[in-house]
Amino acid sequence: MKTNLGLFLHLYQPPVQKKDVVQKVTVESYIPIIAGLKKNPQARVTMNITGCLVLQWDKYGYQQLITDIARLVAQGTIELTGSSAYHA
Repeated sequence: MKTNLGLFLHLYQPPVQKKDVVQKVTVESYIPIIAGLKKNPQARVTMNITGCLVLQWDKYGYQQLITDIARLVAQGTIELTGSSAYHA
């Protein structure tokens, strides 16, 4: 029997988050999620990634993560939802 599971992930760190926290969460959570999706191209997930987190990734040297996400979006593995850059 085939089972479908809908996943919606919200990736966010406050714009004033300390660098070490952003790095820890990115290495321990965000990178493994993306790596898992890269290994399983049949998987599908909807994500909300805030602009302030993308800016922090760019600032702290996670350009490869941004590139990997863009590739997964292009191949249809990740569907992005619209969002404000910062929480209200």
